[in-house]
Amino acid sequence: MLLMDSPYALVIEEKLSELVSEEPFVVRLQFEPAGRPESPGDYYLMVKENLCVVCGKKDSYIRKNVIPHEYRKHFPIEMKDHNSHDVLLLCTSCHAISNYYDNHLKQQLAKEFEAPIGSEEGLRLLEDPERRQVRSGARALLNAESLPAHRKEELLQALREFYNTDMVTDEMLQEAASLETRISNENYIPHGLKVVQCHSQGGLRSLMQLERRWRQHFLDSMQPKHLPQQWSVDHNHQKLLRKYGEDLPIKLS
Repeated sequence: MLLMDSPYALVIEEKLSELVSEEPFVVRLQFEPAGRPESPGDYYLMVKENLCVVCGKKDSYIRKNVIPHEYRKHFPIEMKDHNSHDVLLLCTSCHAISNYYDNHLKQQLAKEFEAPIGSEEGLRLLEDPERRQVRSGARALLNAESLPAHRKEELLQALREFYNTDMVTDEMLQEAASLETRISNENYIPHGLKVVQCHSQGGLRSLMQLERRWRQHFLDSMQPKHLPQQWSVDHNHQKLLRKYGEDLPIKLS
């Protein structure tokens, strides 16, 4: 007898499956499992060799994300099934060359979508000219012996205005001399997110075009000679359109 406190009983009770037999335990699912291969020729059923897909070298290979993670991580969840299609094996030399070419496309995307590339800290923070001027003035005042009186007064006035005070104390002067001149850039959006956001405005098809662009870029730049059978620049696109339709509400990750 099937125990009602078993995990299988709950599945049957929720009508997600139908009990076929208890010995051996067999159930028939009442739903279509996510990710089921669509045909005997499905990409995920193909045997894949452990070799560089570009040159065929069989050792010292590294996983290559054809669609870089900085873009893929922001894709809607519906496009994240079966990411392994876009993870290929490259030898260390081909991997380095591929990254070089990837930077070219990233720079192109940066221009097209006004999405600057750089270190996150460098883009998240902006240099504030006023704070820089205050710090420079305070450092000059700490060595004010050679400063003309009128110049000294100009620098002191700038400090009074910055601190909104009538008198500049020694403590203020020391604080100003080590003032942080960078401020938070409230308009900062990471490069990858900005590019994906711009494509998401065109809906599911536009995001698939970005995915296809990166796949085609890999083919054009590296000309791989050992790709797995059924690997395609349009992989999963028709399945997505059949399942969700072109008007799928886009929710970025």
